[in-house]
Amino acid sequence: MEQEYVEDAASMEDPLGLNVDLSQVDTSYPVCEAGIHACTVKALEVVPKKDDPSKRNIKASFALTEAAPRAGMPGEFVNAGYVFVNYMPLQQSDNPNAPDFKVGLAKFLDAVLGTTEEDRPKTFPQPSELIGLACNVVVKVEEDDVFGTRNNVGNVLAPE
Repeated sequence: MEQEYVEDAASMEDPLGLNVDLSQVDTSYPVCEAGIHACTVKALEVVPKKDDPSKRNIKASFALTEAAPRAGMPGEFVNAGYVFVNYMPLQQSDNPNAPDFKVGLAKFLDAVLGTTEEDRPKTFPQPSELIGLACNVVVKVEEDDVFGTRNNVGNVLAPE
């Protein structure tokens, strides 16, 4: 004998019977206050450039080492471990006014390795050699038409 399904008002409001109110859940990404935040290098990978897959970037991910104040929300914090992402080009920009792309790579290495022009490695090391190293990340708060308010990495500095 087939069981007949009868909808009542309660099952229409919560058809799975979860009893979980999702109406006031904030699904936006947390945004840290602008400033310098202590981080570690979490990941490095070579990825195609989104608008021109024939070109490549290094995608660098940095994890907060301690909770950081949340932008516009006094008393609230973004948890340690939250990740910021920065893209470093692996070729010169078509813009004739753009700086040499190698400058960004060299500054990144100097920040995480503590090197200078005199003792910096000749080539970019294996990513596994850089994962977990400490650095300070200069974080900006920016408005974006697609993603709304979000953080962007402005610079990577040596830890203090």
